[in-house]
Amino acid sequence: MQIRKFATTVVLCAAGMSVLGAGSALAEGWHNEVWGTNLTKQDCHARMNAAIQNPNVGGAICEDGNNDGKYTLTVSVRN
Repeated sequence: MQIRKFATTVVLCAAGMSVLGAGSALAEGWHNEVWGTNLTKQDCHARMNAAIQNPNVGGAICEDGNNDGKYTLTVSVRN
């Protein structure tokens, strides 16, 4: 289960896709939530790694949308 969650995260990052746009394509029964904003890269990745341990989380991504060093953590959560 953990490998699948990590693989989902890696695939989304590698494809350069936003979880907000890709979430509905992953599977029905999931929605996206922002779990943190204005985070450092290290803090965002630490929170992401903790989030994917949750069985109700299908994937997570840290994004620096403005290239300003402030990251947003978005997770795909089971409805």
